[in-house]
Amino acid sequence: MVSYLEERQLLPGETLYQVGDAANNLFLLMDGDLLLTPPGESPRQITHRRAGEEAATECATYLASVTSPGGARLLVVPRGPLNNLLAARPLLRDGLWHSLTRTLAGGELADEVNGRVVSDASQSDKTSPAPAPVAVSDLKKVIGWLCTLVAPAVVLIMAPHWQLV
Repeated sequence: MVSYLEERQLLPGETLYQVGDAANNLFLLMDGDLLLTPPGESPRQITHRRAGEEAATECATYLASVTSPGGARLLVVPRGPLNNLLAARPLLRDGLWHSLTRTLAGGELADEVNGRVVSDASQSDKTSPAPAPVAVSDLKKVIGWLCTLVAPAVVLIMAPHWQLV
């Protein structure tokens, strides 16, 4: 795998990729910072040190744009060798899919490990400060997601009673 890796340098303000570009690479952030901008949303800092998880999925194109406000140094992992690695390690593929969906939904990657909040699996030995109170906008997102998941189930369960079938 190492033989396929390339290093890429981004200048301050340079765009790594835009929405709709072919998702040919996963990027691992070695130095610098990256901003992710999903369509119709404000830019937000990428805190988990990777971008382009779409390359590890069935997505043909990137679903958000990524820029580097202060410059960055990245390792580039091409899609082909990445998929060969992921075929042998399905849990890693699942982790990258989880990372992509959480990132696009605006959430931080966090897991409970022995009662500690860990911001990334690579930092499992570092604890985060206590979580901040939940904002009203976060509650709206949670309620929205719950409605999205529960409404179809209710329709399926109640369809015979409502004479929909």
